[in-house]
Amino acid sequence: LHYVDAPSCIEAVRATLGRASAVGLASEHLMFEVIECARIADPAALGAALSGRSGAWRLLLDDFGRGPSGLEILEKLRPDGVKLDRLLVDGAAENAASRAIVRKVVEIARAHDFIVYAK
Repeated sequence: LHYVDAPSCIEAVRATLGRASAVGLASEHLMFEVIECARIADPAALGAALSGRSGAWRLLLDDFGRGPSGLEILEKLRPDGVKLDRLLVDGAAENAASRAIVRKVVEIARAHDFIVYAK
């Protein structure tokens, strides 16, 4: 999702779910992405608006580690998974700081039962 406010996000999700249903695609096969580096007007409101998904579809936080508010968005949106930013992943082989960040994100993911994807 490239939308940054709760009403726009919810409308986009509903429209996509409707189109998917029309072609016979079950909602549990869908993943919606919120780009971590996007400006989100009110992360708490967006998190509350998206919290009713109850396993019907997945929410991913994309480009995690790129934007300045990643941990706040992670806490407020409670995604099913995060996709680590490519620069963070690419740097992990040579850079001890990047490696430590990736390890900590994986540790947080295990503690809160979400998936980490590496680009």
